[in-house]
Amino acid sequence: MMGSERTLRFIWRLFIVVGLICLTVAASVCLLTPKEDFWQELWIISFVFGLLGAVFILLGLIFCFVSTRGRRLAKLRETGEPVNAQIVDIERNRALTVNGASPYRLVCKYEEEGMTYLCRSENIWYNPQAMLRGSTVTIYRDPDNYRKYYVDISEVLDPVIDL
Repeated sequence: MMGSERTLRFIWRLFIVVGLICLTVAASVCLLTPKEDFWQELWIISFVFGLLGAVFILLGLIFCFVSTRGRRLAKLRETGEPVNAQIVDIERNRALTVNGASPYRLVCKYEEEGMTYLCRSENIWYNPQAMLRGSTVTIYRDPDNYRKYYVDISEVLDPVIDL
């Protein structure tokens, strides 16, 4: 396991533990304080700890998703079934916009047993049209679920630093 994955795993676990502690404090204040004293003095403490707990748990779940996604893609690259596919299009991913710009994706297709499968690469934040070195890529797919796949664009695109 790489150091960055270990760090991410530690961070998301820490955030979830801190969030649970905050939620426990908030619930304890609510449950253990007499009702007449609660609304006069202690409701703000319960609210603040509950809000902090919810934020920490949400951040922990986001870090968890990011770290497990990386492992899932690495597993597909290692154990997935390789399939050669043709690049048929370069499209904009209009579902994602950052500072008014949408990333590009390679659309690839392969045929198997009379069926045509379309796959899309991960987001590319520059127009790859002029930099493509070929028209075929390798797709690593889960043999049990073809909807889980990874398009290896390193074969047709060099790493680029956009300044």
